[in-house]
Amino acid sequence: MPLRKMYLLIPVLLVFVCLLGGFFAYFNSSPMQSGKRFLFQIRPGAGFYEVVSELSRTGAIRSVRFFKLLGRVKGVTRRIKAGYYIVDSGKSATRLLDDFTEGKICRVRVTLPEGLDNRGIARKLASCTFEGADGKEYRLVGEKEFLNAAGDGSILKKFGFLKQKSCEGYLFPSTYFVPLGYTARQMVEMMVAAFKRRLGPELIEAMRRSPLGFYKTLILASIVEREAVSPTERPRIAGVFLNRYRKGMKFESCATIQYILGEVRTKLYYYQLKIPSPYNTYQNTGFPIGPIANPGLASIRAAVSPDRHDYLFFVSRNDGTHVFSRTGWAHNRAARKYQWGRYEVYR
Repeated sequence: MPLRKMYLLIPVLLVFVCLLGGFFAYFNSSPMQSGKRFLFQIRPGAGFYEVVSELSRTGAIRSVRFFKLLGRVKGVTRRIKAGYYIVDSGKSATRLLDDFTEGKICRVRVTLPEGLDNRGIARKLASCTFEGADGKEYRLVGEKEFLNAAGDGSILKKFGFLKQKSCEGYLFPSTYFVPLGYTARQMVEMMVAAFKRRLGPELIEAMRRSPLGFYKTLILASIVEREAVSPTERPRIAGVFLNRYRKGMKFESCATIQYILGEVRTKLYYYQLKIPSPYNTYQNTGFPIGPIANPGLASIRAAVSPDRHDYLFFVSRNDGTHVFSRTGWAHNRAARKYQWGRYEVYR
Protein backbone atom coordinates (compact mmCIF):
# COMPACT_ATOMS: atom_id res chain seq x y z
CA MET A 1 0.00 0.00 0.00
CA PRO A 2 1.40 3.40 -0.93
CA LEU A 3 2.59 5.48 2.00
CA ARG A 4 0.23 8.33 1.15
CA LYS A 5 -2.83 6.05 1.35
CA MET A 6 -1.66 4.72 4.71
CA TYR A 7 -1.48 8.25 6.09
CA LEU A 8 -5.03 8.87 4.87
CA LEU A 9 -6.23 5.61 6.50
CA ILE A 10 -4.84 6.38 9.95
CA PRO A 11 -7.37 9.15 10.78
CA VAL A 12 -10.19 6.86 9.67
CA LEU A 13 -8.93 4.10 11.94
CA LEU A 14 -8.58 6.52 14.84
CA VAL A 15 -12.13 7.73 14.37
CA PHE A 16 -13.34 4.14 14.22
CA VAL A 17 -11.46 3.20 17.40
CA CYS A 18 -12.83 6.28 19.18
CA LEU A 19 -16.37 5.48 18.08
CA LEU A 20 -15.95 1.85 19.14
CA GLY A 21 -14.55 2.93 22.50
CA GLY A 22 -17.37 5.39 23.01
CA PHE A 23 -19.91 2.74 22.05
CA PHE A 24 -18.42 0.30 24.56
CA ALA A 25 -18.13 2.92 27.32
CA TYR A 26 -21.74 4.00 26.86
CA PHE A 27 -23.35 0.57 26.80
CA ASN A 28 -21.01 -0.78 29.49
CA SER A 29 -21.94 1.98 31.95
CA SER A 30 -24.89 1.78 34.34
CA PRO A 31 -28.05 3.66 33.33
CA MET A 32 -29.18 3.99 36.96
CA GLN A 33 -29.19 7.25 38.89
CA SER A 34 -26.13 7.91 41.03
CA GLY A 35 -26.39 6.31 44.47
CA LYS A 36 -29.14 3.88 43.52
CA ARG A 37 -28.61 0.26 44.60
CA PHE A 38 -30.70 -2.85 45.12
CA LEU A 39 -30.50 -6.60 45.61
CA PHE A 40 -30.75 -8.72 42.51
CA GLN A 41 -31.45 -12.44 42.73
CA ILE A 42 -30.29 -15.06 40.26
CA ARG A 43 -32.51 -18.01 41.00
CA PRO A 44 -31.11 -21.55 40.98
CA GLY A 45 -31.36 -22.97 37.45
CA ALA A 46 -31.91 -19.59 35.79
CA GLY A 47 -30.40 -19.33 32.31
CA PHE A 48 -28.12 -16.53 31.14
CA TYR A 49 -30.65 -14.95 28.79
CA GLU A 50 -33.33 -15.08 31.48
CA VAL A 51 -30.99 -13.21 33.82
CA VAL A 52 -30.22 -10.61 31.13
CA SER A 53 -33.93 -10.00 30.56
CA GLU A 54 -34.50 -9.51 34.29
CA LEU A 55 -31.56 -7.09 34.49
CA SER A 56 -33.06 -5.08 31.65
CA ARG A 57 -36.46 -5.03 33.33
CA THR A 58 -34.93 -3.59 36.54
CA GLY A 59 -33.07 -0.93 34.55
CA ALA A 60 -29.62 -2.15 35.58
CA ILE A 61 -28.20 -2.38 32.03
CA ARG A 62 -28.48 -0.21 28.94
CA SER A 63 -28.70 -2.89 26.28
CA VAL A 64 -29.79 -6.51 26.30
CA ARG A 65 -27.92 -7.15 23.06
CA PHE A 66 -24.70 -5.66 24.41
CA PHE A 67 -24.85 -7.72 27.62
CA LYS A 68 -25.54 -10.91 25.67
CA LEU A 69 -22.66 -10.13 23.31
CA LEU A 70 -20.42 -9.45 26.30
CA GLY A 71 -21.31 -12.82 27.79
CA ARG A 72 -20.61 -14.65 24.53
CA VAL A 73 -17.28 -12.86 23.95
CA LYS A 74 -16.14 -13.70 27.51
CA GLY A 75 -17.45 -17.25 27.15
CA VAL A 76 -19.34 -17.18 30.45
CA THR A 77 -22.97 -17.68 29.45
CA ARG A 78 -23.01 -21.04 31.25
CA ARG A 79 -20.98 -19.96 34.28
CA ILE A 80 -23.25 -17.57 36.19
CA LYS A 81 -23.91 -18.55 39.81
CA ALA A 82 -27.18 -18.36 41.71
CA GLY A 83 -27.56 -16.04 44.68
CA TYR A 84 -28.26 -12.45 45.72
CA TYR A 85 -26.05 -9.69 44.32
CA ILE A 86 -25.69 -5.97 44.99
CA VAL A 87 -26.46 -3.94 41.86
CA ASP A 88 -25.61 -0.25 42.11
CA SER A 89 -25.05 2.76 39.88
CA GLY A 90 -21.29 2.38 40.12
CA LYS A 91 -21.20 -1.09 38.55
CA SER A 92 -20.62 -1.46 34.84
CA ALA A 93 -22.02 -4.30 32.78
CA THR A 94 -18.56 -5.90 32.80
CA ARG A 95 -18.33 -5.75 36.60
CA LEU A 96 -21.83 -7.17 36.97
CA LEU A 97 -20.96 -10.06 34.69
CA ASP A 98 -17.75 -10.70 36.64
CA ASP A 99 -19.70 -10.72 39.92
CA PHE A 100 -22.19 -13.24 38.49
CA THR A 101 -19.51 -15.62 37.20
CA GLU A 102 -17.23 -15.33 40.25
CA GLY A 103 -20.13 -15.83 42.66
CA LYS A 104 -19.60 -12.55 44.56
CA ILE A 105 -22.93 -12.93 46.29
CA CYS A 106 -24.15 -10.66 49.07
CA ARG A 107 -23.45 -11.94 52.58
CA VAL A 108 -24.69 -10.84 56.00
CA ARG A 109 -22.20 -10.69 58.88
CA VAL A 110 -23.60 -12.38 62.00
CA THR A 111 -21.70 -12.89 65.26
CA LEU A 112 -22.95 -15.71 67.48
CA PRO A 113 -21.37 -15.55 70.97
CA GLU A 114 -20.57 -18.58 73.10
CA GLY A 115 -23.37 -19.90 75.26
CA LEU A 116 -26.40 -19.26 73.06
CA ASP A 117 -28.77 -22.18 72.74
CA ASN A 118 -30.53 -22.93 69.46
CA ARG A 119 -33.42 -20.65 70.42
CA GLY A 120 -31.01 -17.78 71.05
CA ILE A 121 -29.30 -18.34 67.70
CA ALA A 122 -32.67 -18.45 65.95
CA ARG A 123 -33.67 -15.10 67.51
CA LYS A 124 -30.31 -13.59 66.55
CA LEU A 125 -30.57 -14.69 62.93
CA ALA A 126 -34.22 -13.67 62.65
CA SER A 127 -33.29 -10.16 63.76
CA CYS A 128 -31.01 -9.75 60.72
CA THR A 129 -32.91 -7.96 57.96
CA PHE A 130 -32.13 -6.58 54.52
CA GLU A 131 -33.91 -4.46 51.93
CA GLY A 132 -35.03 -6.19 48.75
CA ALA A 133 -35.19 -4.82 45.21
CA ASP A 134 -38.84 -3.98 45.84
CA GLY A 135 -37.92 -1.76 48.80
CA LYS A 136 -39.45 -4.16 51.32
CA GLU A 137 -37.59 -5.47 54.37
CA TYR A 138 -36.85 -9.19 54.54
CA ARG A 139 -35.46 -11.43 57.27
CA LEU A 140 -32.33 -13.48 56.81
CA VAL A 141 -34.30 -16.48 58.08
CA GLY A 142 -37.46 -17.08 60.06
CA GLU A 143 -37.07 -18.03 63.73
CA LYS A 144 -39.33 -21.08 63.53
CA GLU A 145 -37.79 -22.11 60.23
CA PHE A 146 -34.30 -22.13 61.75
CA LEU A 147 -35.43 -23.96 64.89
CA ASN A 148 -37.05 -26.68 62.78
CA ALA A 149 -33.80 -27.17 60.86
CA ALA A 150 -31.65 -27.08 64.01
CA GLY A 151 -33.97 -29.63 65.58
CA ASP A 152 -33.11 -32.18 62.91
CA GLY A 153 -30.34 -34.21 64.52
CA SER A 154 -29.93 -36.34 61.40
CA ILE A 155 -27.90 -33.45 59.92
CA LEU A 156 -25.05 -34.48 62.22
CA LYS A 157 -24.56 -37.76 60.35
CA LYS A 158 -23.45 -35.83 57.28
CA PHE A 159 -20.42 -34.62 59.26
CA GLY A 160 -19.53 -37.94 60.84
CA PHE A 161 -21.29 -37.46 64.19
CA LEU A 162 -23.93 -39.73 65.68
CA LYS A 163 -27.54 -38.72 65.13
CA GLN A 164 -29.00 -36.88 68.13
CA LYS A 165 -32.33 -35.39 69.11
CA SER A 166 -31.22 -32.04 67.70
CA CYS A 167 -28.10 -30.11 66.67
CA GLU A 168 -28.00 -28.34 70.06
CA GLY A 169 -24.37 -28.04 71.14
CA TYR A 170 -22.99 -28.49 67.60
CA LEU A 171 -23.69 -24.97 66.26
CA PHE A 172 -20.28 -23.44 66.73
CA PRO A 173 -20.20 -19.88 68.13
CA SER A 174 -18.34 -17.67 65.68
CA THR A 175 -18.70 -14.81 63.20
CA TYR A 176 -20.38 -15.98 60.01
CA PHE A 177 -20.86 -14.32 56.65
CA VAL A 178 -24.18 -15.87 55.68
CA PRO A 179 -25.05 -15.71 51.97
CA LEU A 180 -28.44 -14.17 51.34
CA GLY A 181 -30.83 -16.80 50.11
CA TYR A 182 -29.37 -19.56 52.26
CA THR A 183 -32.01 -21.90 53.63
CA ALA A 184 -32.24 -22.59 57.36
CA ARG A 185 -30.82 -26.07 56.76
CA GLN A 186 -27.83 -24.65 54.88
CA MET A 187 -27.15 -22.30 57.81
CA VAL A 188 -27.28 -25.17 60.30
CA GLU A 189 -24.95 -27.24 58.13
CA MET A 190 -22.55 -24.30 57.87
CA MET A 191 -22.39 -24.06 61.69
CA VAL A 192 -21.96 -27.80 62.22
CA ALA A 193 -19.20 -27.77 59.59
CA ALA A 194 -17.52 -24.94 61.54
CA PHE A 195 -17.85 -27.00 64.74
CA LYS A 196 -16.04 -29.94 63.13
CA ARG A 197 -13.39 -27.74 61.51
CA ARG A 198 -12.62 -25.59 64.57
CA LEU A 199 -12.42 -28.53 66.98
CA GLY A 200 -10.20 -30.47 64.62
CA PRO A 201 -9.61 -34.23 64.57
CA GLU A 202 -7.41 -34.27 67.71
CA LEU A 203 -9.94 -32.60 70.03
CA ILE A 204 -12.82 -34.61 68.58
CA GLU A 205 -10.86 -37.82 69.17
CA ALA A 206 -10.02 -36.69 72.73
CA MET A 207 -13.74 -36.20 73.38
CA ARG A 208 -14.45 -39.68 72.06
CA ARG A 209 -11.72 -41.22 74.25
CA SER A 210 -12.95 -39.35 77.34
CA PRO A 211 -14.43 -41.54 80.13
CA LEU A 212 -17.68 -39.67 79.58
CA GLY A 213 -17.73 -40.30 75.84
CA PHE A 214 -18.19 -37.67 73.14
CA TYR A 215 -21.80 -36.61 73.75
CA LYS A 216 -21.66 -36.36 77.56
CA THR A 217 -18.44 -34.38 77.26
CA LEU A 218 -20.26 -31.97 74.97
CA ILE A 219 -23.14 -31.74 77.47
CA LEU A 220 -20.67 -30.99 80.26
CA ALA A 221 -19.01 -28.33 78.08
CA SER A 222 -22.38 -26.66 77.51
CA ILE A 223 -23.05 -26.48 81.27
CA VAL A 224 -19.55 -25.11 81.90
CA GLU A 225 -20.13 -22.51 79.18
CA ARG A 226 -23.26 -21.25 80.91
CA GLU A 227 -21.86 -21.40 84.45
CA ALA A 228 -18.34 -20.02 83.96
CA VAL A 229 -17.36 -16.41 83.35
CA SER A 230 -13.64 -16.37 84.02
CA PRO A 231 -11.70 -18.49 81.46
CA THR A 232 -9.33 -19.71 84.18
CA GLU A 233 -12.23 -21.21 86.16
CA ARG A 234 -13.67 -23.35 83.38
CA PRO A 235 -11.58 -26.48 84.10
CA ARG A 236 -12.27 -26.12 87.84
CA ILE A 237 -16.03 -25.82 87.31
CA ALA A 238 -15.91 -28.85 85.00
CA GLY A 239 -14.14 -30.71 87.80
CA VAL A 240 -16.91 -29.81 90.28
CA PHE A 241 -19.63 -31.33 88.09
CA LEU A 242 -17.49 -34.38 87.40
CA ASN A 243 -16.95 -34.89 91.14
CA ARG A 244 -20.69 -34.63 91.79
CA TYR A 245 -21.38 -37.08 88.95
CA ARG A 246 -18.95 -39.63 90.37
CA LYS A 247 -20.52 -39.36 93.83
CA GLY A 248 -24.03 -39.77 92.45
CA MET A 249 -25.01 -36.22 93.44
CA LYS A 250 -27.41 -34.08 91.49
CA PHE A 251 -25.71 -31.38 89.42
CA GLU A 252 -28.16 -28.73 90.67
CA SER A 253 -27.12 -26.34 87.91
CA CYS A 254 -29.18 -23.16 87.68
CA ALA A 255 -28.18 -22.97 84.00
CA THR A 256 -30.24 -26.07 83.27
CA ILE A 257 -33.32 -24.46 84.84
CA GLN A 258 -32.75 -21.34 82.73
CA TYR A 259 -32.58 -23.57 79.66
CA ILE A 260 -35.96 -25.05 80.56
CA LEU A 261 -37.41 -21.57 81.07
CA GLY A 262 -35.97 -20.43 77.75
CA GLU A 263 -34.25 -17.33 79.11
CA VAL A 264 -31.48 -16.22 81.45
CA ARG A 265 -32.84 -15.00 84.78
CA THR A 266 -30.90 -13.48 87.66
CA LYS A 267 -33.48 -14.80 90.10
CA LEU A 268 -34.92 -18.29 90.37
CA TYR A 269 -37.68 -19.53 92.67
CA TYR A 270 -38.11 -22.84 94.45
CA TYR A 271 -41.14 -23.83 92.42
CA GLN A 272 -39.10 -23.50 89.22
CA LEU A 273 -36.68 -26.14 90.49
CA LYS A 274 -39.54 -28.65 90.44
CA ILE A 275 -40.45 -28.21 86.76
CA PRO A 276 -40.69 -31.72 85.28
CA SER A 277 -38.05 -31.97 82.56
CA PRO A 278 -35.23 -34.32 81.57
CA TYR A 279 -33.04 -31.18 81.65
CA ASN A 280 -33.84 -30.43 85.31
CA THR A 281 -30.66 -31.27 87.21
CA TYR A 282 -32.32 -30.38 90.53
CA GLN A 283 -34.79 -33.23 90.08
CA ASN A 284 -32.71 -35.74 88.13
CA THR A 285 -29.36 -37.27 88.97
CA GLY A 286 -26.60 -37.15 86.38
CA PHE A 287 -26.44 -35.42 83.03
CA PRO A 288 -29.40 -33.76 81.30
CA ILE A 289 -30.43 -35.54 78.10
CA GLY A 290 -28.64 -33.06 75.86
CA PRO A 291 -26.53 -29.89 75.72
CA ILE A 292 -28.09 -26.73 77.12
CA ALA A 293 -26.06 -24.35 74.93
CA ASN A 294 -23.56 -24.21 72.11
CA PRO A 295 -20.15 -24.06 73.82
CA GLY A 296 -16.91 -22.53 72.59
CA LEU A 297 -13.50 -24.15 72.40
CA ALA A 298 -12.41 -23.12 75.91
CA SER A 299 -15.37 -24.86 77.56
CA ILE A 300 -14.99 -27.95 75.40
CA ARG A 301 -11.30 -28.22 76.30
CA ALA A 302 -12.21 -27.75 79.98
CA ALA A 303 -14.72 -30.62 79.76
CA VAL A 304 -12.10 -32.84 78.11
CA SER A 305 -9.41 -31.97 80.68
CA PRO A 306 -11.15 -30.88 83.92
CA ASP A 307 -9.11 -29.94 86.98
CA ARG A 308 -8.61 -32.66 89.56
CA HIS A 309 -9.70 -31.49 93.01
CA ASP A 310 -12.21 -32.35 95.72
CA TYR A 311 -14.55 -29.36 95.40
CA LEU A 312 -18.26 -30.16 95.23
CA PHE A 313 -19.81 -26.68 95.28
CA PHE A 314 -19.27 -23.19 93.91
CA VAL A 315 -21.07 -19.87 94.25
CA SER A 316 -20.66 -16.61 92.34
CA ARG A 317 -18.97 -13.58 93.89
CA ASN A 318 -20.91 -11.46 91.35
CA ASP A 319 -17.68 -10.27 89.75
CA GLY A 320 -17.13 -13.12 87.30
CA THR A 321 -15.36 -15.37 89.80
CA HIS A 322 -16.61 -18.07 92.19
CA VAL A 323 -15.99 -19.37 95.68
CA PHE A 324 -15.36 -23.13 95.59
CA SER A 325 -16.20 -25.30 98.58
CA ARG A 326 -15.70 -28.91 99.65
CA THR A 327 -18.61 -29.11 102.10
CA GLY A 328 -22.22 -28.02 102.12
CA TRP A 329 -21.62 -26.03 105.30
CA ALA A 330 -18.81 -23.97 103.70
CA HIS A 331 -20.88 -23.52 100.55
CA ASN A 332 -23.92 -22.24 102.46
CA ARG A 333 -21.75 -19.76 104.30
CA ALA A 334 -20.33 -18.44 101.00
CA ALA A 335 -23.83 -18.31 99.52
CA ARG A 336 -25.13 -16.24 102.41
CA LYS A 337 -22.21 -13.86 102.02
CA TYR A 338 -22.38 -13.30 98.28
CA GLN A 339 -25.91 -14.17 97.21
CA TRP A 340 -28.17 -13.19 100.07
CA GLY A 341 -31.07 -11.15 98.72
CA ARG A 342 -30.00 -11.68 95.11
CA TYR A 343 -31.21 -15.21 94.49
CA GLU A 344 -34.03 -17.22 95.97
CA VAL A 345 -32.19 -20.52 95.61
CA TYR A 346 -28.68 -21.78 96.12
CA ARG A 347 -26.85 -24.79 94.81
